[in-house]
Amino acid sequence: MSEIQDYMDWAGITYEKSGHWIWPTDRDSMRVNLNKDYFNRFSTGVWGHLPEFVAEHDDLTPTEAKKRLADFQQDNPQSRRVDRSTTVDSQPFDLSALHAERQLSTKCRDYLIKARKIPTKLVDQLVKQGQIMEDTQHHNLVFPWYQGDKIVGADLQGTTYMEDPHQGRHYFKGIARHSAHDFGWTQVVGEGGAPTRAVICEAPIDAMSYGQLFAPQEPTLIVSLGGVEKKGVFANMIAERIGDHGGKLKELVLATDNDDAGRQFIQQFKDAGIQGDNGRVKVNVAIPHEKDWNDDLKDDQTVQQLISLDHFSSSVSETKIQEKQPAKQSTPADTPEPAAEDTPKESYTEKRRQEIAQYSK
Repeated sequence: MSEIQDYMDWAGITYEKSGHWIWPTDRDSMRVNLNKDYFNRFSTGVWGHLPEFVAEHDDLTPTEAKKRLADFQQDNPQSRRVDRSTTVDSQPFDLSALHAERQLSTKCRDYLIKARKIPTKLVDQLVKQGQIMEDTQHHNLVFPWYQGDKIVGADLQGTTYMEDPHQGRHYFKGIARHSAHDFGWTQVVGEGGAPTRAVICEAPIDAMSYGQLFAPQEPTLIVSLGGVEKKGVFANMIAERIGDHGGKLKELVLATDNDDAGRQFIQQFKDAGIQGDNGRVKVNVAIPHEKDWNDDLKDDQTVQQLISLDHFSSSVSETKIQEKQPAKQSTPADTPEPAAEDTPKESYTEKRRQEIAQYSK
């Protein structure tokens, strides 16, 4: 039961719901976790429980919020509670159904290290942490989604080349059955305390590639948008990995693919009224030179194209690059010898090549 949801019912605040998250329709980027009964407003960095929610949502001073809260408690909102059946899968996620093991076969290691150019040291580290597993029945890579210590879902990445591509892909890619709708794969890089930065990527291999390319020194949470509820994944992972540990988000980097779907996701943030710099949280857009961050890693594109969300346009030709940040170069010790890929690199239309060339300028 959520006291914040009780208050919203009592105050007549309209909201939408997905899984164990609800969000007021009249406030940008504010989400309420029903299970833990707290909220987080990512556009301002403010989070907390009911007293903080009342002050933030209703724009009240502490004294006004205290009086408002007293009125709510006096009216006994329990009598206003309605049936709130949560939307969940008919069956819970079961990792054992994937025949997952924490030791990778040579085939899976070669796919990551030789085909995708992920450094051996990073692969070994993530395997040891339980961040990468293998479906031993199909030799798919398994990227678990953690809620605390519990695994609630997983990305699946095939390692067997298919002559006839499925949905344009020569390798299987999917989400495990009964995975949570609003979770995804995460990796924390950098040193010291709760992360203050978050980077949003589209897939675990993109997230690993981004972290390897730019190796941030300050603690940074890199999130893969695995679940169906993309904004829910973003909100949930930041709350789980930053808010729950007393941290505050200072910078959010939207690092989706360099294609129409990636730009549409970024445009949703602008359409929601989120600003690139509101004085508390900076929201930037990182654009890969190629289609995605793994292509950039394979091409050793170590200069990040970073712009403020304020200057982003969903039309590539209208987006102006504001700044370029050099990044840590991979060393021979970190990077394995190149190996021939068993699939040709994805070809792009001439229009896409012109767009990428414009970014390079």
